[in-house]
Amino acid sequence: MIWVIAAVSVLAMILAALLAQTWGALGETRRTLDDALSKIVSLNAEHESDKTEHTARVERLGRERDRKLERAHLKLVEDLLPTLDALSEATRHAREGADAEDLGGGLEMVTGQAARALSRHGITPIAPSRGDDFDPERHEAVGLIEFEPDEDAPEDGTIAASMRLGWTHTSRVIRPAMVQVVRVKGSPKRDEAEGVEFSFDEEREQEEVEQVEEVDAG
Repeated sequence: MIWVIAAVSVLAMILAALLAQTWGALGETRRTLDDALSKIVSLNAEHESDKTEHTARVERLGRERDRKLERAHLKLVEDLLPTLDALSEATRHAREGADAEDLGGGLEMVTGQAARALSRHGITPIAPSRGDDFDPERHEAVGLIEFEPDEDAPEDGTIAASMRLGWTHTSRVIRPAMVQVVRVKGSPKRDEAEGVEFSFDEEREQEEVEQVEEVDAG
């Protein structure tokens, strides 16, 4: 009987020790979880703070960009105002009966003044010449000019005439130059053989030519 009581006592002590260890481990686990939770809360707070700062920085940069664009536009307008003044003066002289030579010279001066104002802002003309290679990125083909094979003509598929200036801003094409392309009779069709696309039909081509002729006559 005594040995039974002793065995139960030993078992109770072992269980007590195991429970004590278990509670200790649970306490340590609880402290670890509490520390991890605190770190998570701290990291979330830092993330929200960084997110708020990032949003504020993006908004500030956006406002600065808008102000720079506004100032750039205003500077361009300021540079073009003298050109508008000169156009007004030319219009006044035309109404007062200025001769064609004086009027033409005045308009030529105004055109150069406007081009110089635009160039100060990185806006430059695309002005192809007869015989230049056709570049679909910078030129818009609106018509063909046919030549006989024995004529002294530029190479087939090159530019025959420039109908309207194009414009670029730095490296970006704002508007391609409007051109007519050389077609030597009997040569393979360059628009089919080499992929040159023409953005015109016969009616539009005739309208463009008439408009240019009217401007030249004016």
